[in-house]
Amino acid sequence: MRTQNIITGFFVILFFFVASCSEDNIKPDADFTGQGQALGTVVIGDAVDKEYFLPTDRTLYRDTVYQLNGLVRVPDSVTLTIQAGTVIKGLPGAIPGTLIIERGGKIKAKGTAASPIIFTSNTPGGGQWGGVIILGKAFSNISAGAHGSPADFKGAIEEIPNSLSSGFYGTSLDENNGLPVTPTTNELDNSGILQYVNIAYAGAKINDNPRLSGLTLGGVGRGTLIDHVIVNYCEADGIRWLGGTVRMKYIFTFLNERDDLKIEEGNLSKLQFAIVWKKVDPASAVDANGPNGIDSPDHGNAVASSFNLTTNSTFSNITMIGPENTYSNGRANQNYCEFGGFSNGISIRGSSRLDILNSLIVGFGFYQYYLQDTSTFGTKAISRNNRFIAVDTYYNQGRISNLGENFSHSKWLNESLLTSHRCDSGGEAIWTLAGLHKSIWNNTLVNSSPIPEPGADVLNGARFTDIVLAQGGFNIVPFRGAVNGAGTSGPGSPNAWSFNTIWHSLVLDPQ
Repeated sequence: MRTQNIITGFFVILFFFVASCSEDNIKPDADFTGQGQALGTVVIGDAVDKEYFLPTDRTLYRDTVYQLNGLVRVPDSVTLTIQAGTVIKGLPGAIPGTLIIERGGKIKAKGTAASPIIFTSNTPGGGQWGGVIILGKAFSNISAGAHGSPADFKGAIEEIPNSLSSGFYGTSLDENNGLPVTPTTNELDNSGILQYVNIAYAGAKINDNPRLSGLTLGGVGRGTLIDHVIVNYCEADGIRWLGGTVRMKYIFTFLNERDDLKIEEGNLSKLQFAIVWKKVDPASAVDANGPNGIDSPDHGNAVASSFNLTTNSTFSNITMIGPENTYSNGRANQNYCEFGGFSNGISIRGSSRLDILNSLIVGFGFYQYYLQDTSTFGTKAISRNNRFIAVDTYYNQGRISNLGENFSHSKWLNESLLTSHRCDSGGEAIWTLAGLHKSIWNNTLVNSSPIPEPGADVLNGARFTDIVLAQGGFNIVPFRGAVNGAGTSGPGSPNAWSFNTIWHSLVLDPQ
């Protein structure tokens, strides 16, 4: 943890200077000492039923640590407000502590860079609690009634068993005219605010069901504000989109066990400025197929695979950094250069069309970019103005894509592709990423940073002329990847990312 006396002094000063300007109606308390110095602990939940529905609007105050006991649910027409600096901890158990914002409910979690909101485990280690689930009314392409939901809803969170109240999202009928849903149905649906938040150590199971993601977004509309969110140390997917139209910026995922970003069920979201960093913990339990940085399947319960009903998200200015550490996955003498337990940077499967532009994808052990159905690539994913850097590894892994490095298509327009990595016989990797950053990766990071070095080629070359970027609130910037160079200002700059703040320090130290 950070040094306690520094934190205490910092927040005492911060409180007196900014309390009068806060929009959160700070609870008066002369003994307030700031985040990490809570005056008491309050348990929210039902110890018997393990499900608790907030009966009325409620505010969580930052002078108190809150523990989630079972499924804590914010129902329709109820708002949960969380003050900046508040710490919420999920309790472990067969039905682990989990926060669920129901369809029609709202969360107002508005932290700051200096006083972020922390969701974490009550006990050390990942997979101890269930994460944050936000459910809305926006479009999803799955069949009505999927996963046990009633026919007037699109779906229910499959990780929640039938013995508990289901988590419904989406809708099967446009509530304004009674007609079947379209991609614009409830696109402005508002589930609240998630800003300057850290979600750490989630990924627990409810009984024997699949693990919950760190942040699950089911049918969340673009009236919802989500930016400056860290999801790390989750034992499942970091962030999972199930349909929806939400727009997000400044997202940082780090050391999550499964896919960092999972996008499916007709998702129509827009995302700009995201860092996906797959720093591998050698002790992590990863299956033989390995996780992806981004995985976008669209299959199974989908009502159709036509262009206007499939996942059609647009991501720009993403930095994806592949696994760094020596990792053994049951194979003798395996070293960093083999990446046996990891698969792809980007994986697009089924009927998904996920458009990736102005981004940097580097260092994944199999494909930097994998498209399952190569025969119909031209009708699916757009890849433009990206920088791919492969690893030159044993067994011919680390290739640019399964399409072949010489693949040419009007929707696949990228800069020259590089191999910029060396592996020696001892498995130590010395990586100079075309001026991006320099590291010695052998279970140790040295001077590693997502900020490009001066002169890096990713500091230019971005283009925003493509039609898919014409709408969606994208900032027009000159650089590729998530971060502009040191000393810059404006969207995507280190300052806009809030580097060198308490919020950003939570990437490595979430508790």
